[in-house]
Amino acid sequence: MNIFEVLWELEEYRDEMKAISKENVFERFINLVMNDTTYCVDEGLNGLIKGQELQKKKSQGQPLSEEEEKNLEMFENSSTYYLQHGPRILFYQKVYFISIFFYRHIFLSDLKKHLERD
Repeated sequence: MNIFEVLWELEEYRDEMKAISKENVFERFINLVMNDTTYCVDEGLNGLIKGQELQKKKSQGQPLSEEEEKNLEMFENSSTYYLQHGPRILFYQKVYFISIFFYRHIFLSDLKKHLERD
């Protein structure tokens, strides 16, 4: 069970997500998440394609220039980075969004209740 499944069981969370989903901030958040993830996947796949082209050239016995050798290494490293970090970016953006919810609606409301009692 992931954190969204646990949170979704809380009525307060469901209500807040429904309210937020009607605001521009929610749409912007989802858009940013999708853009970041798409960028990482796109860069990763493009690097794999370019690296594969250079690998093919090399395996056919054609020598690679010094620049092509550097590019091959760069494509391999950047592809690995982007394809590993795309899902992490998505995960951390979800965590950030959830933490904002908890801060705004649980911590602040508890603090307000505590201050009202004093």
